[in-house]
Amino acid sequence: MWTRGELKDRAKVAFKRNYWKCVLVALVLSILVGGADVTFKTDSASSAQNVITGGTGLDLSPDVLLEDEDSWEDGEDWEDNSITYEEGETGLVSDVLDSAGGLFTSLGIGLLMLIAVAALAIGIFVCSPIEVGGCSFFLDNAADPEEQPGPGRLFFAFQSSGYKNIVLTLFLRNLYTVLWTFLFIIPGIIKSYEYRMIPYILAENPEMDRREAFQLSKDMMQGEKWNAFVLDLSFIGWQFLSGITLGLFGVFWTDPYVYATNAELYLALKNGGRTWQM
Repeated sequence: MWTRGELKDRAKVAFKRNYWKCVLVALVLSILVGGADVTFKTDSASSAQNVITGGTGLDLSPDVLLEDEDSWEDGEDWEDNSITYEEGETGLVSDVLDSAGGLFTSLGIGLLMLIAVAALAIGIFVCSPIEVGGCSFFLDNAADPEEQPGPGRLFFAFQSSGYKNIVLTLFLRNLYTVLWTFLFIIPGIIKSYEYRMIPYILAENPEMDRREAFQLSKDMMQGEKWNAFVLDLSFIGWQFLSGITLGLFGVFWTDPYVYATNAELYLALKNGGRTWQM
């Protein structure tokens, strides 16, 4: 029989036993796995703005380009040249601006698509295996008090014969979660908890068939999704402290503490400790 308090107590012991390595691994996981989407969206918006302005910071709007009155004949005001402006120069300038605008727009769309494809590829082929490596690190750190794993455990999936299987399985996990989310938010949240144990399962069995990994995670989380949700809520206070310290408290305590607790949750469910006390 397991309680949230027991899980978190065990997590703190394992975390403190290998403190700095846990901090480093949790930081890498938070950046590559937890913060990738936000970073991508921010970079994309910034890139789009730079492309549209030509990277120079200049205002290329027609109002600015046509503002120079020195182009008119000496001694005549703008109103006197309105006919010439409308009949002669407007068409040429408009054509140039339209062409430039179309070129910048095409370049901007192309660059954004390139960034999106690159971010997707990095997420699939790099971040997902590192997520499994992080789970492997925290599992090893929790399971064997005598041996302290190193941060190099993050990259074990790249050296494993199950690398392709890990990439495909986690890609499908993410895809299924997104598709379920399209059916309203709640089904996506439920499925995310149902698939929660998949990275830990792959950390111990990198070559396990993806269907078996999905089914095993589903079986382990059967009747435990609400308990896991309440476990997540119990970290709200720590997350608040992380927020008011601009993330510093999260780096040095909250994030590794949460990762260590999730590893303890997996070990509890794996070993049959599926009866919880509130």
